[in-house]
Formats: sequence, C-alpha cells, structure tokens
Amino acid sequence: MSTISSQRFADTVLSDLVGNVQSFGDTVRTFLQRTGDTEILVPDMKLDFMSIDEPVPMEFFDKLGIRRLILNAFPGRRAITDHFLFEYNRARTGSPHWDDIKSEVLIEELEALFASCIVIQFTDWADKNTASDFWTGLLYDVIKPLPKKDFHFIFYLGDPTKRLVFETDEILDIVSEYATCGKVTTILYDNEADKLWEILNGWKVDAHQCAHDPKEAEERYLSIYKALQVDTLVILSGTHAWLISNGGQFEFRINGSGKCSRDHFDAGYQLGLLLRLDAPQCVALALAISGAADESAPSPKALLHYIRAWIAELKTNEIPFNIGH
Repeated sequence: MSTISSQRFADTVLSDLVGNVQSFGDTVRTFLQRTGDTEILVPDMKLDFMSIDEPVPMEFFDKLGIRRLILNAFPGRRAITDHFLFEYNRARTGSPHWDDIKSEVLIEELEALFASCIVIQFTDWADKNTASDFWTGLLYDVIKPLPKKDFHFIFYLGDPTKRLVFETDEILDIVSEYATCGKVTTILYDNEADKLWEILNGWKVDAHQCAHDPKEAEERYLSIYKALQVDTLVILSGTHAWLISNGGQFEFRINGSGKCSRDHFDAGYQLGLLLRLDAPQCVALALAISGAADESAPSPKALLHYIRAWIAELKTNEIPFNIGH
C-alpha cells in the first residue's frame, strides 16, 4: 500500500482520482489491457485494435531508442520500417549515426507517424549508445518541423556513470530542447539521481548523512530539476516517490516491499497524461496501478479498491507534512 505526505493533500488527490477512474472506466480498462505494448492507440477512439494492420516491429522502435508511442490515429505506412531497417543495417559498420540512415523517404514516413503521436516514451538513455544522436536527429529533422507542439515526452536517463561527463551534459541539453515541442517528464531512480547530482556538482553524496536528513535528498532533486529545465521530474525509490514540477514538490510514501513495477508505473503515468490529470494525480495513478497489479494489469474495479484502501490508510496513519513550493 502507498501513502502520500500530507493527509489533506492526499485526500484531495486520491478522491479526485477515484472520480476520474469511475468516469473513464472503459478507457482505463482498454488502456491497461495494452500494458507493455510498444505502440498503442488512444482507447477512447473506439477503434478495433484487431483490425489494424501489422504494428511497427519492436526492432524498429528499439533502434530509434523508443520504448512506447501512444497515437491518436493510425497513419498509413508504406516503407517506413523496411527502408529504415535496410539503411540501418547497411550502415552498421560500427554504430550507425542518424545522418547515415536519414533520407527524404524516411523523414516523410516518420513525420506521418509522429504527427499522430500524443505520448512518446524513450528508452533508458545510458543503455543506448546511439540515443543522443538519434534523438537529436528525430527532434530537428522530424518533430520540430511539425506544426504540432503538444507532445508529451518521457525520458528515463538511467545510470549516467555508464557514459562520459560531456555526454551527460549533452543529453541534458537535448532533453531540455524537447520541451520546446511539448511537455517533458524525466524519471530517475534515486540511485541514478544521486549519481547525476554527483556528476553535475563534482562531489559525492554523503549517504550516511542523507540517511538521517531526507531534506538533503529533496535539495539534490530540486537541483537536478533546475538543471534539466523540464516540466516534471519524478524520482522513484523502494520506499518513496518524489515529484517536482512547476506546481510544487510532493513526496509520495510507498509502503510494502520492493520497487513498483516499471511497466505498470509507466502505463499509469501515461494514462494520467491522456486523461489530462495534473502531475500529482498522474504519479498517484501510476503508483496505484503498480500497487494494484499482480501478474497482469488491474481492472478498474481492483484499481478503485486499491485507491480507496490507500485513502483509508491515510486516515489511520499520521503522515508528516512534506510539501514544498
């Protein structure tokens, strides 16, 4: 079970969340049935998923460094995957660069695809050697030229110590530049956030001191948020989730064992974006879906049961007020 610091704030967030899950029950059910899919259509379009032609192969998205696309239409496609994979494999001496494979045909096809996107989630940057180059190419050759400026971009940076310092500086610039075309969320695990802070500030985190002073962690996360220049920063750990956005700083307490499921957290956060929930509700929904899930995604009924139990828990536990502005 999970709790959010400040009972009054949590009651409001979770009560509103109950109302939204009830109002959008069919959308919630349809979307969660697609948890883990790489490419998904907006559920409330009432489209028959089974009638759609073959989706773009996973290999295509993997090479571009994309984990998931959420679309509001299914664009017609001609040669997007064949052309891309052919050019990518042809140029595979070493690590191909964006300039090695881009062409007028590919740009045209990618523009049709991304023009229909609402949410774009990228793979972990630190684990993808070509990520910075490909994401820069996508941004300047495909996304920026589009008239659409209401994208939602989600970035996981991963462990920055796997990359060189100048590469870390470079990706921060790239991520902040994506914010010119929509809203950007960056998600880090707490150990990744500590390593990023160390790189940005040039000295190591005092783990012993921080264990006794949670305020130190909050200050580090706020420093990272300012460096990223994005709309929303989410930090996940085994027991907490921190949210920093222009609406304030919020701490979510996560009780129970283990970290939340990555796939279910992502699905919940993306669903919150599609339902146009505010940032605290997006994180609360992500945690609730992850907490309510077993081997498969929860039903709306199971999700509502979890959120109501969460509210009940808040009423029987004294939670320290810990919200900053």
